[in-house]
Amino acid sequence: MAALIDYKIDSVLEREVRNIVEEIVFIDKRLAELGDGDEDMAEKIVLRILRRHLVSDLREIAGFTGEYGYDSRVEASRAYASVET
Repeated sequence: MAALIDYKIDSVLEREVRNIVEEIVFIDKRLAELGDGDEDMAEKIVLRILRRHLVSDLREIAGFTGEYGYDSRVEASRAYASVET
């Protein structure tokens, strides 16, 4: 039973890390496309704020240790390292 719970926790955390990383990658691509116009600058501000929040979420997941001994820090920190600039 504990193995099943560990598996479910693993898959939930893995999915969340993957989703956050995908969103950060999308934001980074969009930021690279934007120019220097007023609308682009406004969008850059919003995207940078969103990116900061997503990186913060990723840090929280990286520090999570479940009650069943699951330690997601290794996988999440790899993902975090790939998106941190």
